[in-house]
Amino acid sequence: MKNYFLFLFFLVISVSGYAQGKRITGKVTDAADGMPIIGATVVAVDPDGKTNAKSVGTITDINGTFTLNVPNGCQELKFSYVGMETKTAKITGLTHINVFLASTARALDEVVVTALGVTREAKSLNYSRQSVNAEALAENSSGNLISSLSGKVAGVTITPPGTSNGSARIVIRGTSSLTENSQPVFVIDGMIIENEPGDTSVTVDGGTGSTDLGNPVADINPDDIESIEILKGPNAAALYGSRAAQGVVLVTTKRSSTFEKTKVSYSGNFQFEKVNQFLDYQNGWGTGENSYLLDHKLTLQPNGNRLQTDLPNFSGYNSSAGAKLRSWGAPLWDQVIYGHDGVLTTHSSHPDNVKDFYETAHRYTHTLAVEGGSKKNNYRVSYTRSKGNSVVHGINESFKDIFNLRLMNTITKWMTLDSKMTYSHEKVDNRQYMNGSDKNPIYAFVTLPRSLSIDVLKHYKDENGNEMIPIGERGYNPYWNIYENTNSDTRDRVSGSMNLEVKLLPGLKAVGKAGLDAYWWKGMEFFNLGARSDVDGGMKNWINNSTSTNFEALLMYNKTFHKISVNAIAGISRYERNSEKRTESVNSILVPDFKNISNSNEYPSATQLQSKKIIRSAYGSVSLGYNSYVYLDVTARNDWSSTLPLDNCSYFYPSFGATFIFTDAFKIKSPILSFGKIRASFAYAGSDTDPYRINQTYKLGSIYNGSPLQTISTTLNNDQLLPERNRSLELGADLRFFHNRLGVDVTYYRSDAYDLITKVALPVPSGYSFKFLNTGHVRNQGWEVVLSATPVKTKLFEWNANINWARNRSKVIKVVDGNPNVQLLKSSNVSIMLEEGMPYGVIRGRAWKRDDQGRKLVDSSGKILVTDNTQYLGCAEPKWTGSFGSNFRIQNFTVSFLFDARIGGTLYSGTWNRATTAGVVAESAEGREGYYLSNVIYGESSAKATSGYQYPDAYFEDGTPCLLFVKPNNRYASFDERSVFDASYIKFRELSVAYSLPKSILKKLPISGLRLAVVGRNLAILHQNTPKGIDPEASSSSGNAQGIEYGGMPPVSSVGFDIKLTF
Repeated sequence: MKNYFLFLFFLVISVSGYAQGKRITGKVTDAADGMPIIGATVVAVDPDGKTNAKSVGTITDINGTFTLNVPNGCQELKFSYVGMETKTAKITGLTHINVFLASTARALDEVVVTALGVTREAKSLNYSRQSVNAEALAENSSGNLISSLSGKVAGVTITPPGTSNGSARIVIRGTSSLTENSQPVFVIDGMIIENEPGDTSVTVDGGTGSTDLGNPVADINPDDIESIEILKGPNAAALYGSRAAQGVVLVTTKRSSTFEKTKVSYSGNFQFEKVNQFLDYQNGWGTGENSYLLDHKLTLQPNGNRLQTDLPNFSGYNSSAGAKLRSWGAPLWDQVIYGHDGVLTTHSSHPDNVKDFYETAHRYTHTLAVEGGSKKNNYRVSYTRSKGNSVVHGINESFKDIFNLRLMNTITKWMTLDSKMTYSHEKVDNRQYMNGSDKNPIYAFVTLPRSLSIDVLKHYKDENGNEMIPIGERGYNPYWNIYENTNSDTRDRVSGSMNLEVKLLPGLKAVGKAGLDAYWWKGMEFFNLGARSDVDGGMKNWINNSTSTNFEALLMYNKTFHKISVNAIAGISRYERNSEKRTESVNSILVPDFKNISNSNEYPSATQLQSKKIIRSAYGSVSLGYNSYVYLDVTARNDWSSTLPLDNCSYFYPSFGATFIFTDAFKIKSPILSFGKIRASFAYAGSDTDPYRINQTYKLGSIYNGSPLQTISTTLNNDQLLPERNRSLELGADLRFFHNRLGVDVTYYRSDAYDLITKVALPVPSGYSFKFLNTGHVRNQGWEVVLSATPVKTKLFEWNANINWARNRSKVIKVVDGNPNVQLLKSSNVSIMLEEGMPYGVIRGRAWKRDDQGRKLVDSSGKILVTDNTQYLGCAEPKWTGSFGSNFRIQNFTVSFLFDARIGGTLYSGTWNRATTAGVVAESAEGREGYYLSNVIYGESSAKATSGYQYPDAYFEDGTPCLLFVKPNNRYASFDERSVFDASYIKFRELSVAYSLPKSILKKLPISGLRLAVVGRNLAILHQNTPKGIDPEASSSSGNAQGIEYGGMPPVSSVGFDIKLTF
């Protein structure tokens, strides 16, 4: 039945044609097993030896047979099929022909890069790995390598950055550490690159240092990438040591691809970004309280009294100190009033005031590359220049230059050298302050009064340089934040590697590797004089320098003895990282606009931190293969880390794996099943901790009686710390059907991370607040499914499709002895918790109080009753994630798209909490008109109100329904549950339409290649349960504590075009 279905399917998409000439029949079979090939393409070759759009052709049926009317003069037929070698056969004098096609075995014999840069056949691997198309990644780049991976790999979770050049988060198979980084390492041409997130000092509620400095891997130019491999979990990454316990992203950069002549290529990527969603705002109600519009000096009369608006009294709506700027005031009926700037105006709605704050952002990237040389000695050099900004004018202005040099040298017949050097320089002006920081202009605009014109707001300072019209409860004018609370930073980075390979004997070689990754980062923050909430201003300078070196020596042996293959590695390595951080700051400056630390009204405060870390390692692996269908792998590694106590600094971890290709072992010959393999692996991994967590240290503080004051940290270090451990099991199957047209890769995994280092709270009498202990245990287990298919492939048309699906279930097995709960993060009353028996990262906060029947309760006046203790509100972990992507080739056109989905999970939105409290969203208008008439116009008391807002499902404590009319803002009582949402989404992630100039035209031009593409990213959110304008992917940081969004960027789409030109 399946064969008939396939026949009908291929018949629908066949390109059969008819012309006058002779009739020829035939059969196409597999040369390996003689089985018929269903859907093979048969095309008549023109007398000039070519095929084109007008060439006649057909497709073989379920028996592999075909019938074709060929035109007069045709002497050849061309036979092709996915995964098989194309064959041309003479038909002169024939009316019937039998053709045998041989397998190209490309999918089966694919060679991939694995740990330590070793290349192996993909079919021999016993763990899960997935490749990412580097060309497509560069064509539709997001500007951040991590973000560009969204939806492309099963089991990989990407959290986009909160700003245009912030830190994205990548996690493979769930979070598995409590205090350490749970992200995989990036290995660039064999060198591990430091990728410490740039938002480690960012807090949810905002504060000093609340800027995101971005991911260091953003220095990798997508146009310089040859391939990307994702090695999932400890099983795949065992040989990389403790830094790779969370997985590895292997990036191989381009080298020279031409040896005959010099090749010059140019790539240009131009993208434009716009906000594609806003909150649904109400436009019927403005600001004001007790007949006054705003408590500000511009609205004061000479006698010091505030100017009256002559609007009806709205007492009680905005009675709190900062509430006069909330939009709970009088209706917007175009009444003449004194405005926020003290000038007569009308009390009118400004429906586009938030939209007008945002603009179109741009990002341009130009790459010029030159490559050439000979097979023995060749080079590739490239230069990249990129420039970008934000959808908020004056924010995140970035400039970056990247230089790359790759040299391949054959020194002798037995010695080769692979050298690479990268230099990058980046400058960013005015990084956006994050989350709930009062300096975050986006967070301020969330509560922008509906009666306030943005044109009035742009006059943000007076003639004396003092701030005008501050908004928000903590009060900065957003434009003051942009132009007066400024920052800038520059980073210079050098990374390089040298790999020397010496052939000692047949199959035996020695490899020496040396790598360097160093950056020098400096920046400043300046807060000008005259702000309402920071009259004295301030300034801060900072420096962050880091140098990492890695040296390795390896012996590699690769030999085949009849049916036995041996692949063995033995090596040692030494890694060292030295870093230094310095700051100097003042909290009061003398004169405005002078950005120098000497402009100080007080003694500067200075800090300095230096750290050093060394890891020495010895490792080895052996892979044995039998007859190319059975493979057994064993790896072992021992690390010695300087960050652990001397007695515990050594930790050993092995791995074991097996692969069985049963289609080869049992010589299965089937037109349906082309390839079948099962695999299993078991691995241990270990990881250390940050420096200086063993012994107590003192730090210098202020001067006391002429002597320096030394203080000790409130966190108690532990000289008995153990390395963190991870035990992982992985089982999988890789199946290929219909001559490799359909592929299915299924993986089950279970990993237990234990002896996790936890920061445990101590009782007050101890004299310390926290202590580091090995006590945590987190389990992750799940399934991953990857489907790949080529439903159609002809000379003129090809369709490739890919589906990724993954489900991870985490469980906190143990937190701390005697304390089953540990707080990861806290924002106001909302906490991200680790709780024994629950998934990783439980969200807790205050909820609407309910009775035993689950009914929501209010008091006798209609006020919402809130729980005394925090309640379980959800967890950020989704039920499953998935994506569907397709690529269509129609002659020289290529169309590709990607849809990305996350189903389940919870998000607390601090943005929504503040927007509803401020009364700016559309739903807050419900019941206002009636209550305004009742309470303000008619003067009825709240208890006797005859109209207003009515709860749809509230009850008094005695169990009777609440039918009272209450203040419309009563519904937004101070409880967190009302701002918690299902974080599910389906996104139209990518679209690309490209055209490659055909060779027939290129021959007439002085170029060898031209490709033009129109691209788009994050084009639409097709499904979401968060309010419109709240991105369900948003997060307050890239750390382990997920599930909170606070003042984040609204959803943004980008469209643009890409050009690739070669000479």
